Amino acid sequence: MKITVITIGLNACEGLRKTLESINAQTLRDFEHVIVDGGSTDGSIEVIQTVALRNPKWVSEPDQGIADALNKGTRLATGDYLCYLNAGDAFASATILEEVTAFLAAHSTSRSAVVYSDFLVPVDDEIRRVPTSARVEGFAWTNPLNHQSTFIPRDLALAHPYSERLALGMDYDFWLRIHPKVEFLKFDQPIAVFALGGRSSSKSWQLHNLIVRRVLWHINRGTRMDGRDLFLLAVKGAIIAVRETLRGLLGKPVRNSLRQWRIRRTEFVASPKPATIP
Repeated sequence: MKITVITIGLNACEGLRKTLESINAQTLRDFEHVIVDGGSTDGSIEVIQTVALRNPKWVSEPDQGIADALNKGTRLATGDYLCYLNAGDAFASATILEEVTAFLAAHSTSRSAVVYSDFLVPVDDEIRRVPTSARVEGFAWTNPLNHQSTFIPRDLALAHPYSERLALGMDYDFWLRIHPKVEFLKFDQPIAVFALGGRSSSKSWQLHNLIVRRVLWHINRGTRMDGRDLFLLAVKGAIIAVRETLRGLLGKPVRNSLRQWRIRRTEFVASPKPATIP
């Protein structure tokens, strides 16, 4: 069972360095690494040449966007299973590839299954674990899977390439297209630390993704949008706008204070009550 890790990036020099260091630290020795660079001019090539220690197969040339880069990496890969760990992302631990390989070997009867797990995100100086699920109802309004925390059979990825018509959300579209056809197996440990702060983390792109996902949901199910969809889109869009506005107004120090208050309140509520003096 061979694993290929695919890393895509464009002018993400420091993020790429972080990702390569995470890959260098893996205890599994026998895996393939493919890097697809979109023609960076910020020193990314020098980072690949000096930091990457796993003799990666790499290419640097202009592409047509994220989906094009992902598909290019898929075609270059030769592993049985693919993991897309983009520039800026990192593995949750140094033993992840070794542990996932053992997991795949234990489930050899499900060689066409997608392996997925929870993932970690850095938020206000702490690392939070975000749960994931492959239940079909979870895809109605959100993407309940983290692309970086999945291992996908290469044959499946080749048969269902990412849609190059989409600027973002191509992984969500991919899940909808393959979900009725494959088994999903959950790995019990977080696989990746997902780098926040990219285009998909901004308010405008969250609103964009909200609309695109709902449209894709109906297209893949062969149904039509109606008035209820429009109403819920407006409500969910307003929630995103208000949340992101408050996040900006409060600032990091205030958010940290609120988090510490919640922690202290939780500890106070959970602490045993003093004995009653008669």
